[in-house]
Amino acid sequence: MTTTVERIKVWDGFVRVFHWTVVSCVLANLFLLESGEAPHRWTGYLATGFVVARLVWGFVGSRYARFADFFPTPRRLAQHWA
Repeated sequence: MTTTVERIKVWDGFVRVFHWTVVSCVLANLFLLESGEAPHRWTGYLATGFVVARLVWGFVGSRYARFADFFPTPRRLAQHWA
C-alpha cells in the first residue's frame, strides 16, 4: 500500500526568492566579504532593498504573503484548536 502526499505551496515565488536572497546576503556578508569593502556594502543594499520590497508585498501581495494573514484572531485560534 502506497501513500501519496499532496504538497500544497503556500508561499508565493516572491516570498521564496526574498527569503533565500536575504539568507544569501547575510551569509555572504558574514563569511565571504570583507567588512567595509564595496561588495559588502552593495550586498547590504541588496538585502535592504529586498526587505523594503517585502514590506510592500506584505500589504499588496498574495493572500498568504499579506501581513494581515499572520496575526491570530480569536476565530483563527478557535479554528486552529478545533
